[in-house]
Amino acid sequence: MVAPVPFESYEFHKRTGGAFDRGSPNLSTPSWDQHTYGVAGAHQYDRLAQAISLNEEAVLQSTSWGLFQLMGWHAAECGCETAVAFVEGMVDGGEIEHLRSAVAWMNAAGLLPYLKRGSWAEVARRYNGAGYAKNHYDTKLAAAFKAAGGR
Repeated sequence: MVAPVPFESYEFHKRTGGAFDRGSPNLSTPSWDQHTYGVAGAHQYDRLAQAISLNEEAVLQSTSWGLFQLMGWHAAECGCETAVAFVEGMVDGGEIEHLRSAVAWMNAAGLLPYLKRGSWAEVARRYNGAGYAKNHYDTKLAAAFKAAGGR
């Protein structure tokens, strides 16, 4: 399986002020557009490499990384000075680094009280944004918690 690396073209647009919208419309868009992703899998790494050639730090900030799919813009909250350092940890640090970063981010984002209470809608909203319900992230979290033995 190829690890997912969802590069968000609209986040890249925000971080670069739209500087690449005209020359790279599949990599920089003023709003979310599912058509910019293309097929899943190895193709996403090609897309990422193409975008990195434009502005590495902004691209790494605009991409989800690791087992917990944390956005690169959370690098500081995960204890890293730059998105480059954060991504290096995701690539070289193994699962323990993924978990360490996720816990650090969850703590910084104030998720721990909601996790402890099982407030899955609030966890999902803070983790994925206002559109969480469309993808049923709250109910998926609740089901995963229950399947893991939680009450």
